[in-house]
Amino acid sequence: MVPAGLIPLSSLRPRRLWYAVVVVLVLAGIANSMVNLVLLMKDGLPQRTFSAGETVTVRLQQNSQPGFYVTSQGSPADRCHALDSGGQQVAAEPASGTTSLSVNGTTWYVLSFLRLQADGNYQLTCPKTGSNASARYGIGTPPKPSAITTPALISLSTFAVAAALGITVFVRRHSYSRRHALNS
Repeated sequence: MVPAGLIPLSSLRPRRLWYAVVVVLVLAGIANSMVNLVLLMKDGLPQRTFSAGETVTVRLQQNSQPGFYVTSQGSPADRCHALDSGGQQVAAEPASGTTSLSVNGTTWYVLSFLRLQADGNYQLTCPKTGSNASARYGIGTPPKPSAITTPALISLSTFAVAAALGITVFVRRHSYSRRHALNS
């Protein structure tokens, strides 16, 4: 019999079910990380590739800030450009820093970015020189830091909640066992 106003010890002991909740949270954090990594890689790859001196027509969106990629046979000094449907040249701004993605043994380096005035079809070219004859170029949307940061924070917070919950359940269950052993 428990005196009035006191909570019975058995009510203070968390159920083992909470360990299952911790496992589900950890698995959700891992799944979130994996899905976001796959989406980041898929979205960050060149969507269309072409050779030096070749001209390709591609539909581009202004808000995605597309970028030119180059393989290791190219050079950071290579200059690519786009022509809009009116024939106006859109110069590519060189990328600051180095961003690279490797897929199927090919490493793609972000060369430059296009600041488009409107969505539409653009003719893209990277002039052929003696030094880039074997280079491959591509156009795509390079990953932005915010595309990495937000999913990483969500995954980390999921792991933090799982860790806090797991520790709390363990400590409360252990404390209950000690109190129960002392009261017996």
